[in-house]
Amino acid sequence: MTFKSRAVATMLAALMIFSVIGVAFTGGAAATITADGDFAGDDTDTVVGFAAEEGENNTAVYETTQTFDADAMTASEVEDPTNWDTLELTVEYENNSLVTYTATADEITFDDTATGETPAEVTFTIEDSDLEKLPGDAGENTTADVTVTEAFEDADHVDADADGMVEATEAFTVDYEFATTHAVRTVFDSDDEIVSEFEGLDDEEDGWSLSSLNFLSSSSDEIATIEDDIGINGSETDVHVYSESDNVTDVFDADLEDAEDGDRVGYLMTSSLDNGIVYVFANEPGEKIGGDEVTVDDTYIVANEGGEYDVNLGDNYNGEETASLSLTAGEKFDRSDLQDDLDYSGWQAYGLSLDVWSLSDITDMIPFVGSMSVGGLGLAGLFAVSHRRRTTQ
Repeated sequence: MTFKSRAVATMLAALMIFSVIGVAFTGGAAATITADGDFAGDDTDTVVGFAAEEGENNTAVYETTQTFDADAMTASEVEDPTNWDTLELTVEYENNSLVTYTATADEITFDDTATGETPAEVTFTIEDSDLEKLPGDAGENTTADVTVTEAFEDADHVDADADGMVEATEAFTVDYEFATTHAVRTVFDSDDEIVSEFEGLDDEEDGWSLSSLNFLSSSSDEIATIEDDIGINGSETDVHVYSESDNVTDVFDADLEDAEDGDRVGYLMTSSLDNGIVYVFANEPGEKIGGDEVTVDDTYIVANEGGEYDVNLGDNYNGEETASLSLTAGEKFDRSDLQDDLDYSGWQAYGLSLDVWSLSDITDMIPFVGSMSVGGLGLAGLFAVSHRRRTTQ
């Protein structure tokens, strides 16, 4: 290589280095998660003892891509969310959004004592209670995906698109180690793997069909089953099941629409835990068929309208590590199961299988019925009344 060619090569190399340095400083610092928050943002973060409790939270501090001239702007001018088109943090589980936080003025800070172009910082607070629908087993880890998204207009920024917009994202993962008292399953879509059966009402049926007029039918027009094996720590684990699918939620809500708080819900009482059906109550715990209130020592389910179902594991789960749940709406029960698993008498099981009103409904209409009983059921068990679409008994 001649001296001249070496000189040209040296000059080109210097120009390349200068260009790289220029790119690095044009438009300000790159977005990043700083070390000032609870989360480092480097995929090593773990939350221990997660139970979606109120008041428990963790912070992530984000340094913005957009910079501001600290010599010319005050903190109050910069700490205005309208300086960004988008500035938010989202937590997802397997591409399903759990919560999104949009930055507020109180969360944005700017050091106006600095000099030159300076980024702002945003302190996002991720509340455990906002992640109540994060699925997981007791004592096990679930990984959540966290993404900060920033967008602003700056035609002079090196990363600006043809419209002068700059978009930046910073993504990281967090492991949530569930407390031994906490387990969750969430349906995000009716096609989810844990939805083992789903049959919605066709729109053209307009809410009714000939089968809906048959009160001796073995099922309703819509059926949904949520089914999975759930990791637990004996009876101390509270199991929560959520439905984010409107289609699935609607099927369960249809079975709850006529129920009073604490009612036993007939069309939900094919729901089972480890091969035995259990009591399912509407909105709050109620009475067993014999009249005794259930206690924490009993195994039962409380179904709430809107897609929330709470499973209480009783003493029969002491020492167990797994609960096999089948939560079903719209499938009619078997009379023998009511007798074998829930201590219904023959008359009580037969009365419920005829889709009758509850005993309290009948006695409200016919006062003397309450004093006339057969096997503890009363005359309610002898009436086949199809006024209600769903059974509560």
